[in-house]
Amino acid sequence: MNIGFFTDTYTPLVDGVVRSILSFRAALEARGHTVYVFAPDPTRAGIQRYGEINPPDDPRIFRFSSIDSVFLPGYPIALPVSFKATAKIPKLKLDIVHSHSPVTVGL
Repeated sequence: MNIGFFTDTYTPLVDGVVRSILSFRAALEARGHTVYVFAPDPTRAGIQRYGEINPPDDPRIFRFSSIDSVFLPGYPIALPVSFKATAKIPKLKLDIVHSHSPVTVGL
C-alpha cells in the first residue's frame, strides 16, 4: 500500500511525535508498504538542523514551506498552501492518509 503521513513535527526535531512516525514508517516499510511523509520545512523557518535522523534528500519526504512558531520557538509552522508539495499528492495514489497533527499540515 501507499501510505501518506501528514505531520507538523518531523526531523530534524526530536520529540515523541517524530519518534512515533519514524517507528511506524520503519515497521510499515519492513512489511513492504511505501510510506510518504509530508511535513514543514525547518530550514525555511530558519530552524537549525539538529538531531537529524533521516537524510534531507529522502525522496519520500515532502516539505511544506514554513515559518518559525511564535508560541513554540524552534517548531516550524507549515504555510497552509504549498502548491509544490500538494501537487504531488494525487500522483502518489495514496491508499491510506494518516494525520499526525490537528494543525496546518494535518488539515
